[in-house]
Amino acid sequence: MRLRFAEALAWILDRKAEGPFAFVTICELLRIEPNCIRDGIRQFSLLQAGGTKPSRPGLDCPRSQLSCFLWRIVTERRVSD
Repeated sequence: MRLRFAEALAWILDRKAEGPFAFVTICELLRIEPNCIRDGIRQFSLLQAGGTKPSRPGLDCPRSQLSCFLWRIVTERRVSD
C-alpha cells in the first residue's frame, strides 16, 4: 500500500511529465487546477504529521466541484487507514 501511495504521489508531483496519462493532462481534461490538488496534498500531509485530523484544502484555492469531490475521497481514505 505504501509503495502505491508513493508512486501516486510521485505521479501527482511530477511537473515535467507529458502525454495522455500525465497528471497535468488529466487535470486539464477534468478542469481541475493541478496545483490546487498538490497544495491540498501537502497541507494534508503537514496536518497529519502534526497529529491534526485533516478535513479540506484551504478555501483560497479555486476548484471545481469535481476536485472537491476527489479531495473528500482522498482524505476519507487516508484518515481511515
